[in-house]
Amino acid sequence: MYKKKQIIKRKKIFLFSILVTSFLFFVVFFCMGKILGHIEQQHEEVVLDVGQALENNLESGQKNLISNITGSAEKCVSDVAEHIKVKVDEISVYFEKNLDNLKEHCQMRLYQCIDHLEQHTKEHANQTFNQVLNPQIEQNLISLKSNILNIFSNWLLNSFKFEINWNFLKFLPSFLFSKSNTLANNNINDNLNNDLNDDLRDIEVK
Repeated sequence: MYKKKQIIKRKKIFLFSILVTSFLFFVVFFCMGKILGHIEQQHEEVVLDVGQALENNLESGQKNLISNITGSAEKCVSDVAEHIKVKVDEISVYFEKNLDNLKEHCQMRLYQCIDHLEQHTKEHANQTFNQVLNPQIEQNLISLKSNILNIFSNWLLNSFKFEINWNFLKFLPSFLFSKSNTLANNNINDNLNNDLNDDLRDIEVK
């Protein structure tokens, strides 16, 4: 009897312990569910906060990056423009200096070319005159002299033909018998020749 009571008591204790254990497990699982739900909610909130913060930081970073890039670009453009301006000024000064030197050099070379051309032209003109024009002029002068002599001779012959014949007949006895008349005639002929030569010289000079 006592043993049965002990067995029943043990069974009750065992069942009670199972019940308590089950209740504890239920409570534990319930609390764990609540905790996990809270953790999940906190996780979502943290994720949202982190995402929002990242988005805000990203926008702010983009704005700062754009601002920095814009400022750097403006500074680079300003520096490049200033550098280009300085280089352009240096090139302008160098070009003006070289332009002045080039002008002086070109002017000097031009004067040298003009002098050389003038000298060459004079030499060529003298050479051309001596080789071409001078012989032609001399030939023309000789021809002119010959023509003038022919014309003058014909004129003298036509003008003094009868006079010369009469003079010749008139002074023929004297010519035969007197030397003084011969000398007089020679003087007359010499005077005529001298006058003719003087006239020809004047014509050549003209």
